[in-house]
Amino acid sequence: MGTTLTTLNLYGAERSAIDALLLPADLLRDQNPPWLTVVPPFESECDNLARLEKAAKLLTKQSDAAALLFHYFDDDVFSCTLYQNGKKSAACQSYRSWAKLGKALGELLNDEAIPKAFRYAVHLSSLEEQLELLEETIGTALYQLAEDEPRKVVRSDAAFKRIKAREAMLKKRPNKYKLTELQFEDWPPEMQYRQKLFDLLRPQWDGFGLSFFLYDTDMSRYMVPGGDALLAYSYMSGYDPNKSKLLLMNAKNGECRELGPFDGYRSSAVYQTKSGGIVVLLPRYNPTLQEPQKGRPEVPFALVCINRDNTESWRFQPELPREQMIQHVYTSERGIITLFADGLDGLV
Repeated sequence: MGTTLTTLNLYGAERSAIDALLLPADLLRDQNPPWLTVVPPFESECDNLARLEKAAKLLTKQSDAAALLFHYFDDDVFSCTLYQNGKKSAACQSYRSWAKLGKALGELLNDEAIPKAFRYAVHLSSLEEQLELLEETIGTALYQLAEDEPRKVVRSDAAFKRIKAREAMLKKRPNKYKLTELQFEDWPPEMQYRQKLFDLLRPQWDGFGLSFFLYDTDMSRYMVPGGDALLAYSYMSGYDPNKSKLLLMNAKNGECRELGPFDGYRSSAVYQTKSGGIVVLLPRYNPTLQEPQKGRPEVPFALVCINRDNTESWRFQPELPREQMIQHVYTSERGIITLFADGLDGLV
């Protein structure tokens, strides 16, 4: 779990008005004038965002003060929201455009350079560099923890100039990259297979439940080990949550066939034998361990080999402790299938 924190930077607010809204454990830091920074205790972090948002609205209502609410989440993303006249006037997220916030802060600080600098921020891949650009451009420390020493940030355009210089250098490289659309035959094989499977399933969108597949580019879950470009797609049989089918497609020649229906939801093909049989994993459904579904019977775990004529060749159905579930299946190139069940000390 990464760091999560919230701070509130105030511009033009009376210190006495700020003090009246603080909790005893809150810190009010003034290392970066004219900004005043409220740094709440980390222990109450779950309450800080809503509380400081309310303070931002109160402190800017019917005054010329402005408040910049900064929220940093799990070392992954951050947001910055500007409050004026008691309401939100502009905002940015680390992964979206900063243009509106840059324009608003440029007007507040009477600095035409701020909007120009902020236009670059969304193109930066580093969260740290985005934050550095934001802090230096407006001259205050947004990222602060109560247990850390106060940080002084000198307002400057050093970060902006460094970023622009790097951009200019990249543009002058002799091997500049250019975005070119690839013809289908030049796609990586697995992406070609994915598109062929999608085109096959698309006419029956609801029946095959394609909403998830549309955004899933990981083809490893659909490729059948032991097969040559063989794909398997599991879907609900006749909209019955207690039954599933497998659609098999050879991505090279377009040959298709169906297996099933099988008891249980989301069966999966884990191997193709040398004789063409398909080993199918039938997941266990245990209403005492999983969310009970009305009218759905208990289904035992099984591995079943289905022949080309859809008959069953063999079945492996071990007795598992009632509390145990098969969580992972690994198939080696030699066709050795290893089952992993959950246990007290992890997988077994």
